[in-house]
Amino acid sequence: MPEARSTIIVGGLAVLIAGVTSVLWIESRAETLTLPTGQVVEHAQCLAPNVVSSAMPGANTTATDLLDAPPEGLLPEDFDPVALVLCEFYGDRPETNTQILRETERSGVGLSAATAALAARTGVPRDPEDCDTVTSAPLPVVWAVNKQDRAVRLGLPKDGCGQLKNDPLAAVYELPAISVEEYELPIFS
Repeated sequence: MPEARSTIIVGGLAVLIAGVTSVLWIESRAETLTLPTGQVVEHAQCLAPNVVSSAMPGANTTATDLLDAPPEGLLPEDFDPVALVLCEFYGDRPETNTQILRETERSGVGLSAATAALAARTGVPRDPEDCDTVTSAPLPVVWAVNKQDRAVRLGLPKDGCGQLKNDPLAAVYELPAISVEEYELPIFS
């Protein structure tokens, strides 16, 4: 009888330890980081070297005399956006050894929902070995723009593995495009 009782106690302790470990693991996965407040600049800078290399890995950014854009951040409290500008990889032109960077300004009903989706917290970075999926698809760079055409580079909320969190771009892509510009940039050789 004492052996059965000790087996039950050991089994119960194992279940308790497994349960506590699971809860702590789940809570650790829910940790988030808050980005700093974004820096307001004169206008959205899709051709800034660090924006180009972020949106289009492989594009040549040495041919520009532009300065790097400020780092990603959150929308400042006193910044009233009227549009979002996306800087994104659009495609290759192998015949000219170039890539296309598309700059799209979007605005309209739903702008508040789009900026709220972009303001979600980002997950704490995890050990890459803990991540199930890795993507090499470049992510667009997003700017909020106010009536004076001043802009703030926004961060995209990501999980701890660097993947987009809750698809924050869906609300952005639902906004109508107001203007579109394309830039052909040489590919590093």
